[in-house]
Amino acid sequence: MTNLTQLGQHHQKSGFALIATISVMVLLVLVALAMLSLSTIELRASRNGNDMAQAQANARLGLMVALGELQKSMGPDQRVSAPAQLVHQDAPRG
Repeated sequence: MTNLTQLGQHHQKSGFALIATISVMVLLVLVALAMLSLSTIELRASRNGNDMAQAQANARLGLMVALGELQKSMGPDQRVSAPAQLVHQDAPRG
């Protein structure tokens, strides 16, 4: 009888080791998935930051081009542009 009792206890210990091993493996897989998810989020945030910097640079370039065109058409910075109504009240609005 003691032989059967010892054999039953041995199977229970083996079963516990299997459950413990599977639990650790599941935990490791979950950690790996969490790291992958975090990496994906960081990559997206980095791309958004680069896109934002490029958009700001493009806007700044457009502003400089517009300012250059305005200065080219108005002449040197010594001139002032204003509506004609400031000088003559009866000037037509354009």
